[in-house]
Amino acid sequence: MTSYYVEISFEMGPQQDLEGFEEHIDDVAEAFADLKDVDGDVGANLEAGRIDLCMTLSADNRVEALTKAVTTARTAIHAAGGKTPGWENMLTKLLNDDEYSLSSAPSGWSTRTDCLT
Repeated sequence: MTSYYVEISFEMGPQQDLEGFEEHIDDVAEAFADLKDVDGDVGANLEAGRIDLCMTLSADNRVEALTKAVTTARTAIHAAGGKTPGWENMLTKLLNDDEYSLSSAPSGWSTRTDCLT
């Protein structure tokens, strides 16, 4: 198995309840900490509504790493009380749309430190 770093970034737009939004982001980060087999964290630009889900995980190949990252992200969001309507199409959107940003690399290649922006 190879260790991969995966970052999923997306825009939710400006939020009216910044305090509640920040609390939810914190809850998602705590949920990541409770999950096994993944080291995950959440970064956000609260005013813009931008979210960065950052994970380091083990997988046999890139496709497995991306699938595991999307599944793990959804699990953390649900554990924090969030909803994920349409999530079953997320991997296709991540790979094909400009609405989301996705990066992945074997974690030994990753020197990024900008997840928490």
